[in-house]
Amino acid sequence: MKKITIKSSEYDIELNLRSNITVITGDTATGKSFFYDKMHRVEDRDDIICINYETIRPKANYNAMVNAIKQSKHKIFVIDHADDIQRRDDSLMYAINTDSGTNVFIIIGRNPKLVYNISDLAEISVKNNKITIEYLFPEPLV
Repeated sequence: MKKITIKSSEYDIELNLRSNITVITGDTATGKSFFYDKMHRVEDRDDIICINYETIRPKANYNAMVNAIKQSKHKIFVIDHADDIQRRDDSLMYAINTDSGTNVFIIIGRNPKLVYNISDLAEISVKNNKITIEYLFPEPLV
């Protein structure tokens, strides 16, 4: 398990991640994009890279991000609207699936094309100015 603790002026973000890929799901208005926005606004952390459809809309940006994932080590990638990103092609998700495990990926989407364990599905929880994730299944499934 990897623990990530981030303090901001508004929220404390505490993530206890079971593996290098965590998939955040949930209905509309359950905090997914709110979480992305808070992670995107974190300052003084060069290990957090936030990606959404707008940031990689130009093909050159998309290709650069795919290459960045392939070359990065010890980074935290937060990807919002993963389903929309995949409509272009599967290169980004392929880069994530073939990562050697040195990076952490927090994928926000309804049904991303990834190889992940169902026990890595989670939802966002915001309580008392603290953001956490809650796994949908209490124990990792084998």
